[in-house]
Formats: sequence, structure tokens, C-alpha cells
Amino acid sequence: MGDWLSASCCHVKVEGKFRLHISESEPLFVETDEHRIDQVLVNFVNNAMKYAPNSTDIYISAEKLGDKVKISVRDQGQGIPPEKLPYLLDRYYRVDYTGGGASALGQGLYICSEIIRRHGGEIGVDSHLGDGSTFWFSLPLDRQFDNELIE
Repeated sequence: MGDWLSASCCHVKVEGKFRLHISESEPLFVETDEHRIDQVLVNFVNNAMKYAPNSTDIYISAEKLGDKVKISVRDQGQGIPPEKLPYLLDRYYRVDYTGGGASALGQGLYICSEIIRRHGGEIGVDSHLGDGSTFWFSLPLDRQFDNELIE
């Protein structure tokens, strides 16, 4: 999984401004639609680059939690106000961002949540103002993947 995490975010290396720190608790294998799960990870990393532009370090981790794997992307940006957190995964919802330069349609996290839901997983965010944000998703380790789940 560590190789996949690194390969999924090669665009960050091309950008050159950000440093990825990737950690994996142990070698893990999850049967998924790799392209869709890659889409989720890339969205999380792109959001960290967009909404925490002054934080040059992005931390990606994979850890086994019981019968699931949890993938997390953490930045050291300004964080998200607590009253906005319940709406982040809603379709068309956008957090007002006054840091400049960031524009979005409000569909990325919604699409991510649908991909993860269809894989039988969970998705969420932990954030504290002034302390950055951690976007995460978990996937079951023991579930057989069915290509019909993803359209």
C-alpha cells in the first residue's frame, strides 16, 4: 500500500513546493477499484495543497484498525470552523476560503464520499482552527470487491 500511496501523489513531487510524508503501519492489501480510491486520495492531497498553501508538509498515513484500513491526509493549514464540518461532504457545499486563489465547485468531497460508501467504507474529517485538518477514509479489509459497485 505504501508504494500505491506514493505513486498516487506523484503530481505533488512535480509541483515541488510540498513535501509528502508517507507512513504505513504494516504492509496492507485491500481489494478495491484502485482508480476510484486513487481519485479520493488525490482529491484529499489536492485540497491540502489548495487550502493550506503555506503548509509545505502533507502527511499521508495508512494504518490497520481491526478489520479496516484507515487512510489519512493531514495538513497544517488554518483548519475548518467546527460549524462547517457537518456539511463538508454535502453536494455543492463549499467552505468560504479567504486565503485567496482557491476555487471549487463543491463536488469533490461529495464524490469521494460516494466512492467510499460504495466500497463499504467510512469517510470523515477532523479539524481544529489554527491546527490544520485531517481528511480520512476507511475500507474493510475482508470484503470482496464487486466492480458493479462503482459506475
